[in-house]
Amino acid sequence: MASFLPIIAGVVSQTGGFSGPSWPPTAVCPNLVATEYGAVCECDGTCGNVWPDPTPSSPRTAIVVTTSEATGFMETEEIGLEYGAFVRQDTTVPYMDLTASPAQTHQEIKGFGASITDAVAYCLRELLSPAAAEELLKQAFQHAGFSFARVHLGSTDFSRMNYALAHERDLSDWCLRDDRTADGEVLKCAAEYGEEADYKVGVLKEALARNPELKVIVSAWSAPPEYKHQQYSCAFESKAVLACEPDLSLPPVMNCTTHVADPADCVGREQQEPCPTDPPTQWEQCDPRVCYGCDVEEPDACFYPNINSLKFDEQTPPRNAAGNCYNGGFIRDEAYDAWASHYARFIADYATLGVPVWGVTAQNEPGTQTGLWQSNFFTDEGQVEWVKDHLAPALRAAHPQVKIMLHDDQPTTLLSKALPIAQQVGRDAVDGIAFHWYTGVEAVYVNGPAKPPVPGTPIVNGGEDVKKVYEDPSWGKPGEKFMLMSESCSGYSLGTTWVGPRHGAHDYGYSTAHDMLWHLRNRAAGYVYWNLLLDHKGGPNVAGNFVDSPAFVIDENKFGLNPSFFYMSHFSRFVPPGSTAIEMQVQCGAKQDAYCQYVSFRTPTGQVVVVITNDDIRAGPAAVVTAGLPALARGQCTSGRDCEPIEWTVRCQADGAYAKGRIAWRAIQTVVMPCAPPTPPSSPPSEAPSAPAPSQPATSPPASPLSPPRGDSKIPCMVTEDCPEGEECLQQARRRVLFSSRRMQGVCVIGV
Repeated sequence: MASFLPIIAGVVSQTGGFSGPSWPPTAVCPNLVATEYGAVCECDGTCGNVWPDPTPSSPRTAIVVTTSEATGFMETEEIGLEYGAFVRQDTTVPYMDLTASPAQTHQEIKGFGASITDAVAYCLRELLSPAAAEELLKQAFQHAGFSFARVHLGSTDFSRMNYALAHERDLSDWCLRDDRTADGEVLKCAAEYGEEADYKVGVLKEALARNPELKVIVSAWSAPPEYKHQQYSCAFESKAVLACEPDLSLPPVMNCTTHVADPADCVGREQQEPCPTDPPTQWEQCDPRVCYGCDVEEPDACFYPNINSLKFDEQTPPRNAAGNCYNGGFIRDEAYDAWASHYARFIADYATLGVPVWGVTAQNEPGTQTGLWQSNFFTDEGQVEWVKDHLAPALRAAHPQVKIMLHDDQPTTLLSKALPIAQQVGRDAVDGIAFHWYTGVEAVYVNGPAKPPVPGTPIVNGGEDVKKVYEDPSWGKPGEKFMLMSESCSGYSLGTTWVGPRHGAHDYGYSTAHDMLWHLRNRAAGYVYWNLLLDHKGGPNVAGNFVDSPAFVIDENKFGLNPSFFYMSHFSRFVPPGSTAIEMQVQCGAKQDAYCQYVSFRTPTGQVVVVITNDDIRAGPAAVVTAGLPALARGQCTSGRDCEPIEWTVRCQADGAYAKGRIAWRAIQTVVMPCAPPTPPSSPPSEAPSAPAPSQPATSPPASPLSPPRGDSKIPCMVTEDCPEGEECLQQARRRVLFSSRRMQGVCVIGV
């Protein structure tokens, strides 16, 4: 995770985006609870288990799934398709008319998901009851359709202690483990105890049982301290971004004297309060003008770590690490092969325990060199050597099916670092490039170049570079390689007031969806959130770096699902792996073209899926700043006025069928419709004859009980056991097939 660079100093506290009445319950979330910041779905052993079917019930209908304050989470209806020409009568209202071109394909979708860290496993195994934990995994990996899980090799900041899986270079002391065993206690290793030694394995196996197509990604934060040296110097690469260089002629910047050794000491901490080390860290005194949160009236009380990257200097990384060599340093040349062997052994052990690994990233955030938590420092040249000469040969020999991804860092350096490194590593050694979301600043800055928003501020954005790198043939043809958004989370902005969880915050949910939409538009193959589940504080975390998460623990028998969970589900539920992003033609009648926000896919079963948003960003700096933000961060609503819905149509170019609807302000919708020449319908059942249809244009499909009713005649409902005869029949709904999420198995065809 990036130690984020505050863009605006002295910003006031962020306010929640929730106001007005509580959101209504839905079949997906029947128990919705208001919070300070919005509303969460509270689950107490069972949760909403009636999720919308990802496929329309008829080739002549479309599914529309809506999340908004008026509808609640993922309220569903099924509407009838219309045929022939559509002429928009009123162009004075905001609108967008979309035409799907399934033959014009882009990237294949690999999937969506979240990470299973030690903190996640701790919450599932030690804070939640078995029934509640099982329900959460069902919600995520079955109902929401999550198909990615990222896991760490060794410890991460979302562990309760520092640990490595081996300290000897021959791996003679190898121990696949987790963060439950304090130093000095008898270790439980997987070689003897199986999956009991690493509670992430059991969680992943349960997730695999829910979704057998689950792809597991492995990332590493720090090599064992014995593999690293601390002889380096640092200088500023850009505003608030330090780049360190190894120099073996220099004395070590610190000695390896301490680390977090007892997980019990890491529970119950406060935000930005690091866990105690053994022996206790001797922090250097910090200038109160530099260190975030210091009282300038009591300068003697100010000590490192310094979390405000705008106030870093060249000595900040070692001062932040303060003798904890898990938190920085460079891997020794002679230890590269041993470190590569960690990856190969980890993958083999996980496979033995029943968890196949799909891919690895070469290093988590190699360019984020702050000393705040576990990390290996790399130069660009060092990354090339590491992957080309050590990691790739080891994995291609032992696990040739495993994907290797570079970068796993910020989009601001995709063009300046990731692409040149991929070119030098060579096509045979790299399969994809992973990137994180943090320099998008809660998705305020997406789909633009990497540059400072105003002179003298840190570089942000880089979203448009995802597409540029994907389409660059120098590291592989489009389709042969992939781009993957591998880590996102809200509440990460250390050194600011926009830090920590905000349970129920619609703003965090929309920031996630907004970021997903634009990265997918820019050829990302998928999207992986950071921790799936955390405690109510947003931890535990060895550095006190608490953040938001899709789910959080309420008590032993309850967990909450945040808006971000449902916003992600608008994609993951309906766009399965193997889908392809497709081209859309758009006629935009919004106030600005930027406000027509959508992304489209074709699924393996031939459905077209379009995700549409009508919202703005109100998290991070956008909570307090209105001037100078990109148009994409704002929407139809200006200063609380003119908050308008957007009317839309989605047309299938193949057969001329279209769906139409409206998306309210501050809402997200997923539209699913078939997009292929319709199959001639069978004769209607005798018990439910349809009214004769008037003659139709030659381009229209034959009329049937499942065709859009035409004329002004009324027809009876088609009776199914879950849709009783007479229910909602004879309503005046022109050319619509009403489908309520309360009647998931039934279809009522309603005439006009």
